[in-house]
Amino acid sequence: HEDGFPHIQLQNPNSWDVQLGADPACWEAWTTVMQRCWDLVMQEPTLPGTFLFEWQDRAVADQSPTKLYYYDNRSKLSYIKIKGIVDAFRNPRPWWYTLKMVYSPIQFGEKASVSDSNRATFEVENRYSFTNVSELKATWKLFDGEKVVASGEVDPNIPPLSKGTVAIDLPKMAESLRVDFEDAHGREVVAHQFVLL
Repeated sequence: HEDGFPHIQLQNPNSWDVQLGADPACWEAWTTVMQRCWDLVMQEPTLPGTFLFEWQDRAVADQSPTKLYYYDNRSKLSYIKIKGIVDAFRNPRPWWYTLKMVYSPIQFGEKASVSDSNRATFEVENRYSFTNVSELKATWKLFDGEKVVASGEVDPNIPPLSKGTVAIDLPKMAESLRVDFEDAHGREVVAHQFVLL
């Protein structure tokens, strides 16, 4: 921001996006809106982030005889607002998985290029503030349909808050290439699958 002071946007995406693409009942648009928001956050040094609106459905145990909202007889809950990334019981909704990709500290380029010698290359952006991508475990799998035809590890060196190219020498050509990043505790950071054919 021009004044040099930090700004944190609240209620993202529904109060940030000028196109209001993520209004209630347009949940499938949240991923696109959130990607635009985070791309802007990453460009501006005074934007440390945004707050997601909203994480979980708001639901209350309703003891009142008058039911003012959608009331679920089975759970005995009144659903006040039902536009969360997870429901009132914290079950992930379908858009949770795509939003996970937006929030991931590792971002992938759109496509992987494959040379005549079967070297696959793709862009990776490291959005970690202090972690080099080399500190993560990076593995790859080559697929024909759902069958894994080859696999291996790769050790990219991409410093924090920078972009780089990852190259993998494939033993053969196949339909798709999946790349997984895990942290030191074996937890998935992100996985991405490129269509090659």
